[in-house]
Amino acid sequence: MLGAEIVTLDWLTNSLKQGKVIQNFQDYIPKSDEFVNSFGLSIQQILQSRDTYFETNENIVKIFNGNYFVKVDVTPSKAEIEYLIKLGGGEILQRPGKNVITISDTKIGNSMPSDYILDGCMFQS
Repeated sequence: MLGAEIVTLDWLTNSLKQGKVIQNFQDYIPKSDEFVNSFGLSIQQILQSRDTYFETNENIVKIFNGNYFVKVDVTPSKAEIEYLIKLGGGEILQRPGKNVITISDTKIGNSMPSDYILDGCMFQS
C-alpha cells in the first residue's frame, strides 16, 4: 500500500554485509510457484503493475473507501488490517452497523474475510 519494495531476506543480509543499502531490488524479488499458482501472477508482475500505475497516476487510490468494522479474529492482527484499510482510504468504526463492512475470519452474515483486504492491497488497479 505504501509502495515499499518486497524483497527476500538475502537483500537485508547482503546490505548488512556490504554496509550499505543495495539499491538494485530487482535481484531480490521473491519467487514463489505457490504464489503464482494461487494468484495467477508472480510477485514481480504485481510489483511492475503497481509501479506502472503509480508512475501514470498522481492520485492516491482509495481502494477501501467506506466504513469498516474489524473483528478481533482476523489474521494478520486487527491492528494490521485496520492500518491497511486506513491507508486505502477507509474509515474504521468501533461497532458494526448499517452500511459498514465487517471484516471477520469467521463468516457471519455479510462479513468479509481478511483476505478481502489483503487481496485488495495486492491487486489494486
